[in-house]
Amino acid sequence: MWFLGFVALLFDCSREDVIAEFRTVYGDRVDNRTMDLAFIGGLVHLACHFGLGILGHSPTIARLPGDDRDKHAAAEAELAWWINTVSDALERSSPL
Repeated sequence: MWFLGFVALLFDCSREDVIAEFRTVYGDRVDNRTMDLAFIGGLVHLACHFGLGILGHSPTIARLPGDDRDKHAAAEAELAWWINTVSDALERSSPL
């Protein structure tokens, strides 16, 4: 999740592309529940970082091209992606 949170943002690819590539490389060794738990843990670990990005204080977001508005929008989009992904993970792992 570290790569998705800090490095993938700097490449010209989507998070979904990175995850699909990971699944292709590791095949049936990928456990979906473990992935869901990793996404949840990733948000817990990274949420404050994305919040700092929205406020303009993230070193990762600062390395992105564009002006402050572009970087603010990128930080908001990043946080939204993680929230949506974790929401889906929680739905899949809920016993109800």
